[in-house]
Amino acid sequence: MKPVQNAKTVLIGFADALAAPEVFFSLYHKGYKVRVFQRQDTVAPLSKILPVGEPFLIHAPEQSADLATRDLANLLRNNPDIDAMLALDDTSLWLANEALNSLGDAERKPVLANAVGVQKDIALDKARQIEAAEAAGLAVPPTIVASSRDEIFKASKFPAIVKPARAVSLDHAGRIRKGDAHYLFDQTDLETLPGEQAFSFPVLVQPLIHGTGEGVFGFAGKDGVAQVFGHRRIRMMNPHGSGASACCATRPADDLIDKVKTFIASIGWQGPFMVELLTDEEGNSWFIELNGRLWGSTALTRRNGYDYPGWAVEQAFDPGFHPDASPGSPDDRRVRHLGREILHLLFVIKGPKSKFHAERWPNFFRSACGVFSLHSPSGFYNYDRAFPLFFLREAAFTVVKGIRGRNR
Repeated sequence: MKPVQNAKTVLIGFADALAAPEVFFSLYHKGYKVRVFQRQDTVAPLSKILPVGEPFLIHAPEQSADLATRDLANLLRNNPDIDAMLALDDTSLWLANEALNSLGDAERKPVLANAVGVQKDIALDKARQIEAAEAAGLAVPPTIVASSRDEIFKASKFPAIVKPARAVSLDHAGRIRKGDAHYLFDQTDLETLPGEQAFSFPVLVQPLIHGTGEGVFGFAGKDGVAQVFGHRRIRMMNPHGSGASACCATRPADDLIDKVKTFIASIGWQGPFMVELLTDEEGNSWFIELNGRLWGSTALTRRNGYDYPGWAVEQAFDPGFHPDASPGSPDDRRVRHLGREILHLLFVIKGPKSKFHAERWPNFFRSACGVFSLHSPSGFYNYDRAFPLFFLREAAFTVVKGIRGRNR
């Protein structure tokens, strides 16, 4: 069924972001004309297969943030038919704000269906998120915010993880860097830490916790937070720690929802959000981070009637927009990413890299039973009735890309 056409054009990117296909489907069925931007050296199934026109190519910000910002700004300047822009990952969120800020006051600018200003800064700064989450009553793992290698040595509980506090940062050469995580399994790992240049400071030092990844989603508008939804990871693509390959709908506890609402209100958030949590074996839900842009499990929210991408764009055009009544209690729908499920099995076969991970390493046969269980195509990420074979082609691309990446 072809959607009713809408006169407005929405630019989304990066085209290879995990959420990109589901975001396209959301906007397509609302009648928007969708265009995409992507890095010059990137191949994305979305832009090769789906009706988005010729993709706009820009320099990779990982090579030059200035050139990428200039390219995106020129793209917007030269295409005045673009009415809105929706960034789909942390790097594009930073880039979209930079590009729009670089345009002159007299120039026509599309509306940005993402966080701007202070909210953008919070979305990209986990240290500020932790401070606000703790003030709102959410449980936060004991955290050291270290600004130097020496401050990491304050860590005294193992195992622990050292990870960048900022989702994106600029290195000395003006390139976007996300930084690497470092594991501290014992005192020896602390004593053999790499030099200062290996870290993107500030960093967070937190204990490693066995648990299950969960999320509380919602939509913040002029009347507060509504459209609350929850999910739980069934399997991670990489059991060492990654996004989900399979997840299911949940109903978050009322007291947790209240704390999340307090947190979101305290930072002045508008639009869709996901609060990522880790629930340990005692049932404690630990705050991990705020995802201030659309997430991989957008497939699960959309299957349950929570159309966060479309709502974000509608709110950008009309700040007073309020979604229709909640779809109701989530069903027990499970959604899986076919390509990531196959990669999950490959990671399981390869085995754990540490004793910590070995303690809870997935059983291959149990994982295989889940991966090869049958259900309707709508239970897969990136399936859409208007493009029924896309999810298979995207899954094949994901597997090939994943295998090539592991073999480098």
